Amino acid sequence: MNTRKFKRRKDNNKYRDKILQARHLIYDKGQSVQSKGVEDLLKDSSYVPVMNAFSFKLGDLGFNIFGSLVIDQLHEVELGVWKALFKHLIRLLHLSGNSAVVEFNRRFRSVPSFSSTIRLFAEDVSELGRIAARDYEDILQCCMPVFEGLLPASCEIPAQKLLFVFATWHGLSKLRLHTRDTLQSFKSITTQLGNALREFADLTKDLEVRETPKEYARRRKQIEAGKASVMARRARHSKKPPTLSANNLPVNPNNLGSDGRRLCKLNLDTYKAHSLADYPWTIEEYGTTDSYSTQINELQNRKIKGQYARTNHRNIVEQMTRVGDITAVLEDIDTQLKWVRNKVTESTPLETNAGAVDSLLDGAAYSIGLKERSEDAIRGIPQWVASHQDDDATKFFIPQLKRHLLTRILGAQNRPNFDDSELINLRFYQEQMWRHKTLGINYTSYDILRQQDPLNPSTSNRFIVLASSPTNNSESPNHPFIYAKILGIYHAKFIYKGQRPERMDFVHVRWLYYDYDRPGGWENQRLDCLGYLTCRTDEDILYSFDFIDPDDIVRACHLIPDFNRGTVADLLSGNRSLAHDDPDFGDWSRYYVGRFVDRDMLMRHLGGGIGHYKPKPSENPQSQVVESNDRAIDPGSDEDDTTEGDKDGQVDHEPVHESREEYCGDDIDSGEDDAELDVDIGDDLRDDEASDEDEAEAEATDEEWDDLWGF
Repeated sequence: MNTRKFKRRKDNNKYRDKILQARHLIYDKGQSVQSKGVEDLLKDSSYVPVMNAFSFKLGDLGFNIFGSLVIDQLHEVELGVWKALFKHLIRLLHLSGNSAVVEFNRRFRSVPSFSSTIRLFAEDVSELGRIAARDYEDILQCCMPVFEGLLPASCEIPAQKLLFVFATWHGLSKLRLHTRDTLQSFKSITTQLGNALREFADLTKDLEVRETPKEYARRRKQIEAGKASVMARRARHSKKPPTLSANNLPVNPNNLGSDGRRLCKLNLDTYKAHSLADYPWTIEEYGTTDSYSTQINELQNRKIKGQYARTNHRNIVEQMTRVGDITAVLEDIDTQLKWVRNKVTESTPLETNAGAVDSLLDGAAYSIGLKERSEDAIRGIPQWVASHQDDDATKFFIPQLKRHLLTRILGAQNRPNFDDSELINLRFYQEQMWRHKTLGINYTSYDILRQQDPLNPSTSNRFIVLASSPTNNSESPNHPFIYAKILGIYHAKFIYKGQRPERMDFVHVRWLYYDYDRPGGWENQRLDCLGYLTCRTDEDILYSFDFIDPDDIVRACHLIPDFNRGTVADLLSGNRSLAHDDPDFGDWSRYYVGRFVDRDMLMRHLGGGIGHYKPKPSENPQSQVVESNDRAIDPGSDEDDTTEGDKDGQVDHEPVHESREEYCGDDIDSGEDDAELDVDIGDDLRDDEASDEDEAEAEATDEEWDDLWGF
């Protein structure tokens, strides 16, 4: 790190004098570029005898041409190191046979989309056909569950850890807001990435890893095309017609197999791999990568390509200029019309349904439809529940809903055990409720921007995350979040003790429990694993289903099925249920939490997001929630019938959550409970210079980092 940062090339008079002297030897003295005189001048610093216009014109003003050449994440990482690693993993996949490749493609097709971040993948990802940089980024964020169980046994665990470290590094490198803590974490993960890449390259170099059939076919085609062009040139000067045979391909018996495919190794001796260690100090010196990413220019190319497509390919410059002028005029007209509309709406009251954008602006926790349309009405709640009498999801629908609403009405944070007389005082107005197709969850991202997650129980955007309650039991680990699947979004009007009807929104959910037998996180370098409970008793049903306040939802989350464990059909008693993941196969046995799905989700697990808040200590002991559930089974019993440990071999994390407080997660550098990243904006702005002890520690860390990377 110190070598890269403090021994960088300097654009000074000494450098420019060397270039001028070398050019004098070449152009005036007639010496070759490889001559001893030129080599003595340039070789020690790896200079080239090229006059840079910026250096010679702006160098005296303090401009440094070497400092202007910043990192290029789009081409160096996503289309560079990560693309090369992914290709190598696919070659390893072919060692397990064609069935593994087919299963690999099937799994990627089954990865659910997530909002506007993760798109549905192509039919045949292993072929790498027509894949852009954004697709490689999505693949990196989702490929860990896909590769699980398909790679050779010797590579399985190292590959999973490497993918986890790479995804963490990639997420930190693309943050739009960094602090000293996140930069320190970034330096640490960069060291881990360098070690993991070298270890994986050493592990796979002795395996018979060969190019894929598609790579071999492409290479064969290129060689034949090259030989055809050479022989065509020779034919012009030869009387004997040339002959071309596919068997004339160059063969190296040491590298080629029986089918002609050559051996392939993971090559880390490239500039792109070498440049990974430049990212932390570059971000520290020049700012976050979104300011100078080449992705900005690549996206701007769409505009030029769009203008070109609207021409007849004659007089292109004139036509594209005219198209650009017309587009600018139309955009100006559209801007003026929007300004007029805004002036008009200032004097008119807002509609009843303000919309998702308005809810973001006014600071609302969520956005939901306000209209009560007849097609969305469920008339006769008891009759609707009776129509699903064989469904475990609705077995305790009404009593659970009443307890949930009564808790919110009375403001009883400890979820007391309401008896039947109290529940009778709560009635649904006209015994009806309304269902909603969508729910928008508003949140503040780590970089202090207002964002919204759309939720829809009929799509893959149906999983949510809530803040977990800290536990006082030191023997039981505590995950910072709890997860649920949305079964329905509703609102109803209720009457409590003769008061006027009041509307209340609520969400019907099925809990997903954390699998502590397969812990994830930064320390274990694997994704967190979740699963449903097996519903065998009424108690299991009460633990599996519940109602929550939309205000308590922190964010939507991306859950990727555990393809290696597959599906199960016996978690619920009925063959058909509103709670099934899919009506055809039932439920997935386990899910993995996509903590890398976007930067905000990464920072929620890492901690330190300025726009995030830590949850307040919970006042709700878990035993009271258990007692509340027991009351629904046996109203006359006040005993706590909960049992310790797993139920039928299932995971056992209680879904106790708090009010809407956004959790910061835990430290990436250590798995200890007290190693949280506390970010103080005021201190971050005031403390511009570290103390002497901090500087000494940083230098020691940098030296260790250089040794680990080997640069």
